[in-house]
Amino acid sequence: AVTLVKDGDHRLSRAADLALLVRSVEDVLDAVETRAIPGV
Repeated sequence: AVTLVKDGDHRLSRAADLALLVRSVEDVLDAVETRAIPGV
């Protein structure tokens, strides 16, 4: 999924921007963990 932050610049340093980044990374990690192959 792609999330557009209309007034976001290259920093995305506001609290809401950082929270969005953290949630996005957590979502990716969750997806990787659920697709992991046991024993590999």
